[in-house]
Amino acid sequence: MCGITAIIGNDKNLSENINKMTSVLQHRGPDFYQTITLKKNIAFGHTRLKIIDLDNRSNQPMERNGIHIVYNGEIYNYLEIKKEINDFEFKTSSDTEIIIAAYLKWGDKCVEKFSGMFAFILWDSRKKIFFCSRDRLGIKPLYFFKSKNAIYLASEIKSILQISKGTINEKIIYLYLKHKIYEFEGETFFKNIYELRAGENLYIKNGTIKKKKYWDLFDVIKKNESNGLISNNKQVYEELNQNLDYISKIYLRSDVKNGIHLSSGIDSNFLYNLFSVEKNKKINSILTWAYKSLNKQDSDFLRKDFKRKEIHKFVYINHKDFWNNLEDIQYTQEMPFGGLGPFFRMALDKCAKKENVKVVLEGQGADELFGGYKKYLFPLLKKGLKNEFYDLKGNSTHYDMSNYGVSLISEKFNSKFKYLDDEIKLELPSKNDFTNHRYLDIKFMRIPRNMRFNDRSSMKYGVEMRVPFFEHKFVEFAFNIKPELHYQKNTLKYFLRTLKMPGYQEFKKREKLYLQTPQTEWFKKFYKEKIYKIFKDNVLYKLSYIDKSKAQKYCHNFFKEKFSENSFGIWQIINLDVWIKKFKIS
Repeated sequence: MCGITAIIGNDKNLSENINKMTSVLQHRGPDFYQTITLKKNIAFGHTRLKIIDLDNRSNQPMERNGIHIVYNGEIYNYLEIKKEINDFEFKTSSDTEIIIAAYLKWGDKCVEKFSGMFAFILWDSRKKIFFCSRDRLGIKPLYFFKSKNAIYLASEIKSILQISKGTINEKIIYLYLKHKIYEFEGETFFKNIYELRAGENLYIKNGTIKKKKYWDLFDVIKKNESNGLISNNKQVYEELNQNLDYISKIYLRSDVKNGIHLSSGIDSNFLYNLFSVEKNKKINSILTWAYKSLNKQDSDFLRKDFKRKEIHKFVYINHKDFWNNLEDIQYTQEMPFGGLGPFFRMALDKCAKKENVKVVLEGQGADELFGGYKKYLFPLLKKGLKNEFYDLKGNSTHYDMSNYGVSLISEKFNSKFKYLDDEIKLELPSKNDFTNHRYLDIKFMRIPRNMRFNDRSSMKYGVEMRVPFFEHKFVEFAFNIKPELHYQKNTLKYFLRTLKMPGYQEFKKREKLYLQTPQTEWFKKFYKEKIYKIFKDNVLYKLSYIDKSKAQKYCHNFFKEKFSENSFGIWQIINLDVWIKKFKIS
C-alpha cells in the first residue's frame, strides 16, 4: 500500500517536480521514500507502506528485465500466480515483483489474473510504452493530468496540484449540486485532472494517451443473464462457500498486524466470524466508533455483545473534533465528501495507527451485492419504486440521473449546464430492476464515492483498508444469482443471513441497521451559528452557482422545530465553501 507518482515528457524541472509530487504523499507510505529519473523525460516516485516482504529489497520504484514499476495496492493471490510463472528469477517475496513477472508473461492481459486492489504505472523500456491499470472495483485511485509538454500521474490530486494550480470543473460542480453526482466519466472537481476509472487500462506512447476497459460489471451482468443464472438455493450455498473459502485464504496475507472495523451490523460481523471463528485466522485488533447520543439499540448491543478475545478499541467521537478539523479533513479528502462519515472513519484509522495495526478489514459491499437495502425490495415485489434515489419501473433500459437530488443552484448556472441533464442517462444491463439498482450503486452511486472516501481516510494514517466482499470473483458470483432468490421468507440479504457459521447466530437475526452519523443532530444542536454564518456570506454566491435567497430559506427551514429539509443540502453548501477556500481554486 503506497503513494505513487510519475512524470512522462519534457518537464524542465523533472527531478525537482517529481520530488514535490511525491513528498506530499508520504502519509500513504511512511516506511520508505524514493524518487528516480530515467533519461531526461521519465521520472518515478514512491512512498511505501510495508505490508508484504518488509525487507528493503522490495522498495520501489522497482526494475526487472527492463520493466520499471511503481505500484499501490495488494495482489492477494500473488502466491498462486507465482506458481504459474516458471521463467522468471524472483529476487523478492513481494507482490510488486509478481506484477512485473506477470506482465512479462502475459502482457497487458496480466491484470485479468489479479485478485485484489491495485493501481500501477509501468514503463516497458523494450517497447517504449507506459502501461497503467486500476483494479476492477476502483478501490485504489490513480489520477492524471496532461500539460503541453508532459503527463503527470499520481495516487492523489494534491500531488498533481504541486505542478498545476487547480481550477474548478464547473461541470462536476453542477452535477454535484443538482444531482448529487461526485464524479462522471473520469472527470473530477478539478478541471483537466482526470481519474482512471475502475477496471480500466491506460497506455501512453509518444505523448498520446489511450484507455481501454478490461472489466466492466455491465458486461458481467449481460454475460451471466445470457448464460443462465443460478436458480436454486443449494447451488447458491455451494458456490457461496467456495467463494468464502477463497476470500479467507488470501485476504489476510500480510507480514504486519491486522484488525477489523466492527459495527453492530451483520456485514462486519460476518467477516469477523468468517476469518476469526470459522477459519481460525488471527485478528489482532477490533475497532469500533461510537458517539455520545448513539442509538440505544446499537449502544446496548455494542457494550453487551462485543466480548472478543482480541483487543477491542472503542473510539468515542466528540462533536468539537469535526468542526475544528474540517479544513484538514477537506484537504485529506481532496474533493467534496459525504458529510460526517469520512471523519468517523478517520478516527478509527487514527486509532489503528496508534495500535500499530496496518491492515484493516472493512465490511463494505455486502448490501449492494446481496440486496440488503429496503430500496432494493420494490422490484422484487413487482412494485415501481420512485423516490429521490431512483425512478426505475419494470424493464427499464436507462436510468435518468437528472431525477436525483434537490437543487439550490442559480438560474444562471442552471441555464449554462442544463444540457447535462440529458447526457447523464445511463444504460442499464438487465431487464430486472433489482439487478439494475445494485448495479447503479456499485458502478456510479454509492461505491465509487465510498471507496474514495475510505482510501483517503485510511491512507492519511498509513493504514491499508481491505474489502473482501469486493473480491471480483465474489461480485461476479453475487450477480449470477437469480434476483428472486435474494429475498425469501421476508428476509433481505437472505443467503448471508441464513448461512450457518459458528458465532454468527446473534448478528444475523438483527434487522438492517444503517451506519448513521449524527449529522442532523450535530448541525442543529452545536453548529447553528457557524452554519448561519456560512449561509450569510458564501463563495458559491459570488461564483453564481447557488441562488442566495433559495439557500438562505433552505437553511432557515432546516433549523425550524419541525423541518422538512434534508441536512445533505446544508452540507453541500458548507463542503463546497470549505473546499474552494482550502485549495484556493477559482
